[in-house]
Amino acid sequence: MIRKSTAEWQGDGLSGSGSLSTGSGALRAQPFSFKTRFQSGEDSKPGTNPEELLGAAHASCFAMTVAFILTEAGHAPKRLRVSAAVDISKAGAGFAITSSGDRPTQGSDGWTHVS
Repeated sequence: MIRKSTAEWQGDGLSGSGSLSTGSGALRAQPFSFKTRFQSGEDSKPGTNPEELLGAAHASCFAMTVAFILTEAGHAPKRLRVSAAVDISKAGAGFAITSSGDRPTQGSDGWTHVS
């Protein structure tokens, strides 16, 4: 199954900005920039970054997979919550995903947490 997304960028790397959209329409013209990736604060505009998007993809895939596995084993979950932390760092002449992980925990709020 092939899914498509598009990104557009205007300007230089530091002060420019872009937007991304998914083929499904779930994300439309979602803003991103150097500031949304590396800076945060009260005056920051909302936007996303590659780490956040990869984390969301990882967490959603993991949650769905765990739900199928538990259901097959006769233990259908009522609710799952998954958190994924992703780090992209300089590696040699390029960049690499240097950290990405999920960890299940049982929450007192009735959720099964994965972080």
